[in-house]
Amino acid sequence: MKKILAILLLLALLFAVFFWPEKKQSSIVPKAKESKIKQALPLKKTQEPVQKSFLDESLKQFTKAKSEVILLCEARYGRETMERLPDIKDKAYSVNSQGFLEYAHPNGIIFILVPQGKAQKNPFWLSKYEITQRQWQKIMGKNPAQNRRKADLPVESISWQELQDFCQKAGFRIPSCEEWEYACLGNSPSKFPWGDDAEKLSSHAWFDKNSGGSLQEVGKQACNPFGFYDMLGNVCEWCADKGNAPDSRIFRGGSYKHASLYCTPRYSKEASETTQIGYIGARVAMDFGEKTLELVKNPQEKERDLTNPSLPKNLSLEENGSVIIEPSHWNMGNISQEKTLHTKVSIKNQTKKEIHLLEIRSACGCVVSKPQSNSLASGQEIALDVSFNPAGRRGYQRQELRIITDHGKNKLLVFLIEGSVLLSDIISEKQINFGEFRQGSRIQRTLKIAAKENKNIEIQCTLPYFIWNTKKTMVEGFYPGKQRGWEVSISPKEDIPFGRHQGFLEISINPKEKHRIPVFAYATGPIVLSRNYISLGTTSSKRKDASFSLEVSSENQKPFALNSVSSDISFLVIETKPITDSRYAIVLKLQPPQETKQGEFRGILKIETSHPIQPLIEIPLQGFFLP
Repeated sequence: MKKILAILLLLALLFAVFFWPEKKQSSIVPKAKESKIKQALPLKKTQEPVQKSFLDESLKQFTKAKSEVILLCEARYGRETMERLPDIKDKAYSVNSQGFLEYAHPNGIIFILVPQGKAQKNPFWLSKYEITQRQWQKIMGKNPAQNRRKADLPVESISWQELQDFCQKAGFRIPSCEEWEYACLGNSPSKFPWGDDAEKLSSHAWFDKNSGGSLQEVGKQACNPFGFYDMLGNVCEWCADKGNAPDSRIFRGGSYKHASLYCTPRYSKEASETTQIGYIGARVAMDFGEKTLELVKNPQEKERDLTNPSLPKNLSLEENGSVIIEPSHWNMGNISQEKTLHTKVSIKNQTKKEIHLLEIRSACGCVVSKPQSNSLASGQEIALDVSFNPAGRRGYQRQELRIITDHGKNKLLVFLIEGSVLLSDIISEKQINFGEFRQGSRIQRTLKIAAKENKNIEIQCTLPYFIWNTKKTMVEGFYPGKQRGWEVSISPKEDIPFGRHQGFLEISINPKEKHRIPVFAYATGPIVLSRNYISLGTTSSKRKDASFSLEVSSENQKPFALNSVSSDISFLVIETKPITDSRYAIVLKLQPPQETKQGEFRGILKIETSHPIQPLIEIPLQGFFLP
C-alpha cells in the first residue's frame, strides 16, 4: 500500500512539473494606470502597408495596427512609464497611422521620430509637415510669404539664413540631405517611397500638372510610409548641406511649379543662402539623443522608485552629459582687410567616457590650430587657436567652423564666425553715366566714398563743363549701419555744349590712393537724334551689304536743313534721305577695301545743319575689320 501511494505521489509531482499551467506574471504598471496610458495613445489603422524594402528587416515598426502599447522612457534612474515621469505629458506623444512615434511640440509643430537604418545610423525628429505660415508667424512674429491666402499654406520666400535664424530661435535645426532623403525614401532602392509607379505621384505630391499653378495647404495628399506629408512637391525644402558655388545651399523635393521629373526623392538643386524664391520652403529637425524612447507591449520590468524625478521635457537626457564648444559664436564686428583677427575656442568633454575628435572643417579664410590630441578624457578641456584672414573679402561674412566627434548626441559642434570686412576706402560707383539730358537742365549724380580712417580727399574732373561738391558725412549702403565718409555730387553746367562728353572724375584719398571714375554724358538740344552713338560691328572686304541708319529731327517739328554729312572713315558711304522738312534719314554703308588693316577702327560722323542753335552735331563711330 505504501509503495502504491509513493508511486502516485511521484506521478503527481511529475505532472505538476511538466503539465501544470503557468501562472501569468503581473505587469509592472497597475491596471488602472495601464488603461489610462493606453487611452492616451489612440491607434489608427495603417493607410498603406509599408514595403519590405522601406525599412531594414531587423528594424521593425514600433507597433502594428490595433496593438496595445505603453510608452517607456530610458531615464537616469531606470526605465519608467510615461505616466510616472512628472515633466512629460502623455498627450504630447502618440503613434501615427503608420506605426511611428509622433511628438507635438508646444509651438504647434508635430515631429515624427525617424528610426535608424542602413542609410541612417542615428534616429532623429523631423517635422511631419512643411513649416506653415501660421507656425512661422508664431515664432518669428512676421510672415515673409508671397502667397498668404491661408495660414496653413507652407511658408515660402524664405532664405536659408532666415531659416537658420528660425531654427536657432525655436531650438530646431535644418536637416541634412542624407536625413531628408532617408525620411523621404527610407532604405528603398525604388524611384519613389511607394515603388516605381510614377502615376501615384499625383496622389502624394503637388506639382505643375495637378496644383493648378497654386500653392496648396499642407497634409492634403497621402503620406509616405513614415507618415510624412508633402516630402515631394508643394514647396522645395532647404537642407543644411553646402552647394558647389560659394555661399550656396541645397534644396530638395521639387515644388508645385515643377514638372513631375523634378519631384523625386533624389532631385536636388542649389541656391545662394540669401535667395528668397516663392517655391522654396522648409522642414525642420531635432536631435534625438543617445537614450531611447520606445514603444513596448506588456513590459515585464519591475517598478522603480525615482530618487530624483527631474527629467528634461524633450526626452534628450544624456546619462553621460554632453560635449560642448565655448564660445559658440564669434562676432568680429567691422574689420579691415589688413588685419588678421585671432580668438580661442574650447571643447569640453562633460561626459563620463572618452570622446574623439574625428575631423575639423575650417571655414574659408579661417585657420585652426591642430589639437595636441584628438582624444578627450572625461572632464577634459582643450583650447584651439582660431584666426580669420579677411584679405580679398568684402562685406558681410558668415562662416562656420565644424568639429565632428564620435559622441552620439554631439557629433557636430559648430562655431559661428561673422562680421563685416571693410576696405580702407570704398567708392560706391564704378562709373557715372548721365545718359541723355537737355542742355540747361538741372541733373545731378551722387557717389559715396567710405573710409575706415579719417582721411583727406581731393577731387578733380577732366571734363571742363561739369561742377562738383563734396560733403563729409556718415554714409550708408556699404554694410549694416553707417560709416565715416563723403558724398560727392556732380552735375553739368548750363552752357555745356551739345553732344557726347566723356572724361574722368579723379579722386585722391591721401597722396598714395588715387581713383579714376569714368564720366559719360550726352547733352541734347533742339535737334533730336535716334542714336547718339553708332556701333558698326564687325565687317570685312567680302561683306558689302552692311548698312546702318539713324534719324535726325527737330523739336516741335520746326523746319531745318541738313547742309552736309561727313565722316573721317574713308570707306564709309553716306546717303541722306529727307522724310519731311523737319525730319531726315541718314544711311551709312561700309565698303572697306581688301588692303584695310585688321583691327578696330573709330571715327566721327559730322552733321552740319541750318539750325541757329545747334549748327553742328558729332556722333562717335566704332567698328572692327577682319580681312
